[in-house]
Amino acid sequence: KRLAWLARRRSLGVGQARLYAVHGYTDDISFSAVGSDRLLRLLRTWDEVCRDFGVKVAIPAKQQIGLSVTWLGVQFYSVGGFVVLPPAKRLRLLGLIADMLRDSRLLFTRYRSMIGMMESARMIVGLPVADLYGLYGDDFRLLCAHPSAAMMTLTDRRRELLGRWQLHIMRSAGSLVTAAIPSALPPPPSQAAFFLYSDAAGEGDAPGLGGYAHGAYWYMALDARAL
Repeated sequence: KRLAWLARRRSLGVGQARLYAVHGYTDDISFSAVGSDRLLRLLRTWDEVCRDFGVKVAIPAKQQIGLSVTWLGVQFYSVGGFVVLPPAKRLRLLGLIADMLRDSRLLFTRYRSMIGMMESARMIVGLPVADLYGLYGDDFRLLCAHPSAAMMTLTDRRRELLGRWQLHIMRSAGSLVTAAIPSALPPPPSQAAFFLYSDAAGEGDAPGLGGYAHGAYWYMALDARAL
């Protein structure tokens, strides 16, 4: 069975039979591994590397471990296999777009910030690069070379694109990780809406985690060790 699994994984491409992955962007490093024992060995190895090179790691408050982590401003969910733009980032981008559409102009520094957020969010929310064409232009290039307090104005093309972005971000917060595979088929569009709610209580007589969705509910008690 193990050899058959390896053969299937290797048929997918280079590195697809590996049970771990390491990604880095400047000083932000992300690890993933199959199984807790393998992850522990990976972290111990990374700790040895940092010690040998005298690299100072981030403070514990900035370190994350689990089935879901936030890396480079994006939330990764390994079990579900999807990535999500955090709510705060979505709301900030929607606010900038709404200001531009309402006032027909936007301060250049805010417009540049909006474009930067759209560039980084485009692949996460599943929009094609063509949905950025027309948002730059000669006026943008001119103000990049000579930053000032000037305003970016709203053209018909920008209005069309920003309206499309606004609607898409309100409908979609992320994408499946298979979107990065060129040969993968997109998931079928869903006509159903699902509403799931959950919360945690760390105090009282019965602390725990719980939630409900469409008539069903779940509850998991937390003992003193978990608290």
